[in-house]
Parts: sequence; structure tokens; C-alpha cells
Amino acid sequence: MALAAEEAAEALAGRGIEATVVDLRWLAPLDDEAIAAAVGRTNRVLIAHEANVTGGFGAEIAAFIGERHFDAPVRRVGAPDVRLPAAPALQAALLPSADSIARAAERLALEE
Repeated sequence: MALAAEEAAEALAGRGIEATVVDLRWLAPLDDEAIAAAVGRTNRVLIAHEANVTGGFGAEIAAFIGERHFDAPVRRVGAPDVRLPAAPALQAALLPSADSIARAAERLALEE
């Protein structure tokens, strides 16, 4: 997702929306300094990950942010809550793309 997120950030920059991409490579320990710095810069969080939205890695990141009482809206982009198929072409149809990440980030940026 890091590459798709970087591509989405570039597309957003072309629309006048600044985005910070934090590439978290592991869940434990979380890079809480990087997360706190990014939340502090934007006061909005969009988590993009390949797992299902419900119960996936993104839910852990959202919980981490919520437990630290950051005053920031958190949204997630991930695979729909279905079993992921084995075929790569079918997986690609379900997984977030740079375009779907950019659309979600743009909606988040426009939230009041």
C-alpha cells in the first residue's frame, strides 16, 4: 500500500491537498513517534491497508490513535469484508488502489 499511497499523495498534491505518507512496516512495536508527528501535521488520518477493513491491521492503527486521544478523524481504506480470492486479478479488483485512496483522502480533507 505504501506505493499506492505515495501515488495518491502525488495526485492529491496536484489538487492542492497536502498528504503525509507514513509507511508502517510492522505492528509491534508501532512507530508512535511517526504516527504522532503525522497526525499533528494534518489532524486527519486515512489508513490504507490490504487486509479486510474489519479486524485488519488498519483497525489496530485506528485503535492506537484513538487510545492516545488524538483529536483527529480516522478513516480506513482496505479490502471489503469478504474472503479474498486466490487469483491475483481478482485480488487486484478488491484491494485499494491509488485512485481509491486519493478519493477517500479527498473526502476526509473536506470534512469539517
